[in-house]
Amino acid sequence: MAYFNINRVETGNRIVKRRKEMNLSRDGLADLLWDIGVEISITSIGKWERGECDISEYHARALCRIFGCSLCELIVARLSFYDDEIGRASCRERV
Repeated sequence: MAYFNINRVETGNRIVKRRKEMNLSRDGLADLLWDIGVEISITSIGKWERGECDISEYHARALCRIFGCSLCELIVARLSFYDDEIGRASCRERV
């Protein structure tokens, strides 16, 4: 079985970097998200940027639309494989 673990801190760093490259404040980013129909608070954006909570696929795709990037360019995740027979997990980092 395989599953993804999002690296919240590295993903948050990428969100901050892209936001700053566009000379946007968190408030400005929230406004752009609202303009495309995505309801979000400045507090949530701050939590993503600090790695305090997971970002949903819906919100990540909306950010990618604004930033002009792919999910792979925004999200840092680790693909983990769990071997049911031996009860051991192994991981591969996706950067």
